[in-house]
Amino acid sequence: MRAFLNAWLRRWAEASLREELHQTQERFIRQKNICENMLAESQRQAGAHKQKLKTLARNHKKNVSHSENLIKALRDRMPEDLFLAVAEHVHAMEAKAMSKEG
Repeated sequence: MRAFLNAWLRRWAEASLREELHQTQERFIRQKNICENMLAESQRQAGAHKQKLKTLARNHKKNVSHSENLIKALRDRMPEDLFLAVAEHVHAMEAKAMSKEG
């Protein structure tokens, strides 16, 4: 009877350990899938942000060029002293706006 009981306990323990191992493997696979999905989403967002930065840089470059052309056109059409007064006023307004932001 004792041998039978020991054999039954051994089979029960082995089955219990197999079940625990199986559950642990399933949890590991779920966690691995979650990590892979998070990594893929992070990489997708990084690509989108990189594209946004390129677009912002391109638009900034266009804006600077446009502003330079406008300034040149104003300088060519205005008396020099008036242009310098307007430029000084614009710089003062920019400095004031920057001091409020910072």
